Amino acid sequence: MGGYIGVGIVLLILGFGLSFLITDIRKRINNSNKYRVCFKKGFKKCGLPLIKLKINGKLEWFLLDTGANANYLKQSYFDTIELKPKMIGLTKSNDSNNELQTSDYKFSLSYNKANLGEEKFSVTTLNTFNELFHGYNIVGIIGSPFFERNRWSFDFEELVVWINKK
Repeated sequence: MGGYIGVGIVLLILGFGLSFLITDIRKRINNSNKYRVCFKKGFKKCGLPLIKLKINGKLEWFLLDTGANANYLKQSYFDTIELKPKMIGLTKSNDSNNELQTSDYKFSLSYNKANLGEEKFSVTTLNTFNELFHGYNIVGIIGSPFFERNRWSFDFEELVVWINKK
């Protein structure tokens, strides 16, 4: 009888191991046409998904925020750019009964060798990130329009963002 229990336990352990292996293989197949961007370091340090993207030829830190209704660039960062792009418009919004107006510009973004194309950014003060935030100089926020257009997806289990290869 004890032998049957031992065999049962071994089969149970093998079943769980096989289940995790199949799940891992499925993830790898589903994500073979995507870049895996890890945000573990920033997330563990400050609890926010931060990644470095190249904007205006320089690598800079961005907060990934699917709840943001636009992409934002910090005014103080924008002021340091020597060759500014042409303004493409103004955006008006209401925040706590105050009407806000931001200037909109297009910037080219890339991650590693992947060109992500031009994205519209609203330039604003981003008071939350005026100083270094947990040691990171966050220059902007990547919002939901970018995620929808580029079909990026979060995986909070692995602390990664999956970026579709173009």
